[in-house]
Order: sequence, then structure tokens, then C-alpha cells
Amino acid sequence: MPYRTVEDTPAAPPLAGSYHLPTRVRFGRGTRATLSAELAGRPCLVLTSAGGSARLAEDDLLGPALRELDALRLDAVDANPTVTALDALVAEARDRGWRDGTIVAIGGGSVLDAAKALAAGLALDTGIGRVARSPALLDAVTVAPIVALPTTAGSGSEVTPVAVLWHRTPGGGPRTTDDGPAKVSLSHRSLFPVLAIVDPALTDTLRAHQTLATGLDAFNQAAESIWNRHANALTLPLATRAMVLAWHALPALQREPGDRAARDAMAAASLLAGTALGQTRTVACHALSYPLTDRYGVTHGIACAFTMAAVAQHMLASDDGRLAALATELLGAAAPAEALPGALGSFLERLGVAAHVRGALGSRAALLDLVGEVELPERGGNGLRDVDQAARRGILEASWEGLTPGS
Repeated sequence: MPYRTVEDTPAAPPLAGSYHLPTRVRFGRGTRATLSAELAGRPCLVLTSAGGSARLAEDDLLGPALRELDALRLDAVDANPTVTALDALVAEARDRGWRDGTIVAIGGGSVLDAAKALAAGLALDTGIGRVARSPALLDAVTVAPIVALPTTAGSGSEVTPVAVLWHRTPGGGPRTTDDGPAKVSLSHRSLFPVLAIVDPALTDTLRAHQTLATGLDAFNQAAESIWNRHANALTLPLATRAMVLAWHALPALQREPGDRAARDAMAAASLLAGTALGQTRTVACHALSYPLTDRYGVTHGIACAFTMAAVAQHMLASDDGRLAALATELLGAAAPAEALPGALGSFLERLGVAAHVRGALGSRAALLDLVGEVELPERGGNGLRDVDQAARRGILEASWEGLTPGS
């Protein structure tokens, strides 16, 4: 079945709606050297992870560029930053005299997301949690521009307006009914970075687990943009290309971490997936992943990838041809849509995804205990097919067993 285009589906034209794609992108090896020229004469706040400035100072291109900036440096971002930590980051920036300028975020998705929260917090005299609950507060203020340099190929945060925030440290202990959602999203059009400098060389030194976990994040985001009711003629080609690139590059990098062509392909996959996701948002895999990260510390990308095959099987019943088209792109012209879930399962099994989750949780019962903690308020209706509580349980059961629902 061919994918139905705008001409085929006048009731839901894929390009209907409003789009905001304001981020200018510089992509390619060596582009990090342009940072100082891009920001010449402007005060900056450079945000990195703990110890990041020292590591970046040793980079042959980025080190000299950073030394030329008039910059305040904050090396303070942990993985999966909490709202409390981000409020403290805002306070530190103010205490150190930060008033106005460009926020330069250099790091993985957590650093880039923290930069958005920092920009929002500095623009408003209120806590980050309140801004996340009422993002319209940002409508009336000027938010500092953000320049993003990703050092992982995964989140695509350099081209989205979304920051993922946590209410407590993932893996930090039992959850109670009074805790509220473990994860919240801060999203506002003013939080799109104005510039993304995507230099794949910044990912060359990633360790194997980092490469896999962040790459699976990009792979999953692309898939969630495809089996998404908000997918359209703009996002589908980008997401499909991202999946094809990651399909080949991730196994190549597991075999040979120094494969620069594969590093370049993963950086492109992350950028394309992020661009698509910024328009569609995520679906069930992300919602199912959060308790795995919150309770057991499973890395975000692996937690998202864990349920991909089962979610793909669930979505097949409502396929309008796009999953058939994806199967063709990944598996060849003769592959039917029905082959997609199994192929995804085999691909992820070879990468060790299910084994990692099983090792972290220890038992199937521990996984199924999380069913009630899955929250799908903004994601439950995003997919081609709704994911109710019974479906969530079936997806988790099948993912644990390495099967697809009903197989």
C-alpha cells in the first residue's frame, strides 16, 4: 500500500497546521571552530556538564574558539537534571552577575535541555517547575538566545523547543503517590536555539555505551515521529532518513567506534529526528520509558528502544501505508509492513537492549509493576492508535519476552 500523500487524504492534509523552524544549523566536521566568529563581541554564558570546560579547552578547534569569548562558565549540569538543580543553576548565574547575553550550551541532551530551562528561569522571577506548568508565562518576556553544540548524537535538542526535566534523581528510590510525575516537559517556541553547530567530531570520543544509548534515542524519536498522528509531508521524509542512517550506523559503531563516516551519519540522524520530533512530539515508547529511568536508572535511549518492536506491532493495525513504506526503506522493496516489528526486535536484540533492561530490573514482575506509573496525558493520543492500560501491559510483557504482542 503506498503512503497516502496530501492529495490522497484531503480530510487530513499532511502539511496542514502551523510550523515554527527558527534554528539556523551549521553541520559538518570542523564547524565548531566557527563559534567565536558567530558570537564575536557578545557576552556569553557557556553551560556544560561537570568538568566540561576543562575537557573542551583541550579540543584543538573548540578550545581556541572558547578562549576568544567574553564568557561566564557554568560546569554544573548532571544527567537528567532535576527541577531543583535547575532552580539552583538559575540562582548561581544571577549570583555570579549574569544579566544579558547568549547562552552557549555544549554537551549532550541534558546540557542542551538545561540551557532552555536556564533561559526560561532567567527571563522570569519564578521557579522552573511553574514555568513548565504554565509556559505561556514566557509569551510576555524576552528569553536569552541559545546556541547549541551537541556532543552526543541522540536527543536532537539542538533543534527543538523542549526541555525534559525531572522532579527527583532518576533511580533515586521508591516512588509514592504524592510524588507527582517524575518527568515534566518545558516547551515554548522561544526556547528553540537560534543556532545549532553540529560537528560530528565532538562525538568521536564517546564511549560505546554512550554511543549506543544516545543513538537509540535518535532512532526511537524518528520512529515515534513516523507512527504519529501529527506526522506530515515535512516530517516523514526527515524521520525516515534518520532511521535509515541509524539502522546502518549504530551497528557499525558497535563494531568500530572510530568509524568517522558512521559518526557523521549518526549526527545527521539525530539532527533529522530532532527536527521531525519538534513538530510531532513523542508517542508511547517515551511514556513507557520514564518509569524505567526514574526507578531503575535505565539510560533514556535504551529505555525508549526497549518497547519499539511491540509498539510498532500495536500501531500496524492502524497503518495508512507509512509503516509499509518504512519497512521497504529499512528491509528492501519486497518487505511487507508485517515484517517491520520483527526486524526492529532483531535489530535491538543484537544491540543488547532487552538484555540491558532485564539486567537492570531483575524480573518480569518488576517491569509489570510499572504499568500504573506510565503517564500518557499528552502522548496517548499522538500515535496512529491509542495505547490504553491493557495495551501498555501487553507491550511491556512482549518487550520483556522479546516478542511482539500476540506472537
